[in-house]
Amino acid sequence: MRRTGARDDDRRVTASRAAIGLPIDEPALRDAARVSERIALDEAAAEAAREGYRVHGLPRLSPEGALDLEPDELVHAHRPAALLEHSSADSDSHREPGFGALWVTSRRLVHAGPSPTSVRLEDIDEMAVAVGRLLLARLRNGAGLAIETDQPRLLRVVLAAAIEVARQSER
Repeated sequence: MRRTGARDDDRRVTASRAAIGLPIDEPALRDAARVSERIALDEAAAEAAREGYRVHGLPRLSPEGALDLEPDELVHAHRPAALLEHSSADSDSHREPGFGALWVTSRRLVHAGPSPTSVRLEDIDEMAVAVGRLLLARLRNGAGLAIETDQPRLLRVVLAAAIEVARQSER
């Protein structure tokens, strides 16, 4: 779906690139536009979720697959496909990146890849989204997680909300 005038915008970009001596690579421009659109949709979904969580609380999903829940643990989000890379604070210890399902529960972030990973929410210290599909998290012990998945901004919002709820329940 193209907005009105999009073709004129494409022509202006192409003309601008030619005017300053840059190569005209229309497939690259189309790819960049798709990435920008995907990021904008992710931002909109994250903002809607943020507002929805304030009003209605976190969603409660039924557990899927081989996820073993602790007593009274709830599932708030599920990604059927995520690539997780876990780096240790100890530079000698490193796990290979693994592809698998990802869940956000009321207590943990769980990845069911080749090296299953479970991280307690209270151990997540900081999060940031990088590029189009990457969520980076730093853990309190100095380790790090890089999660490549669809809608990383939305995932960050649900994780932040789950962390906040878990911290409030500890008080």
